[in-house]
Amino acid sequence: MAAAEHGQALPIVLAILVIGSLVIGPFLNYAGTNLIASRNYQQIINENYAAEAGVEQAIWQLDYDNLAGDIPDPGDHTSYVLPDSVNNLYPSITVTLSSSEHGGTDNHNGNSNTGSIQPTRFSRSPVIQK
Repeated sequence: MAAAEHGQALPIVLAILVIGSLVIGPFLNYAGTNLIASRNYQQIINENYAAEAGVEQAIWQLDYDNLAGDIPDPGDHTSYVLPDSVNNLYPSITVTLSSSEHGGTDNHNGNSNTGSIQPTRFSRSPVIQK
């Protein structure tokens, strides 16, 4: 070993440690933020799927059950909570009957009306026009 090479390893190792400590902080912050964001995203996805299930169930009740009979006049609405959980959530559904001059579905009393179904429990819920 030459005398000129003596002690050069220590400054190199210290430089690597400084660079590593400067990089690790922002990386850990980024990883923690991604964990929180993915948890929030998964919650939003679960809520949207539950809301869509509520809308589909309301459409089924309008088509095959007597939900249309519970809403006799345009402007009236009915609200209910799904009896079974969807993604551990119980969506609250509101079905509103609105008048339409362009035709629409028959609400069993001879009037031509349309209705809207809206899951009201979730802030990012779709509104489906029927």
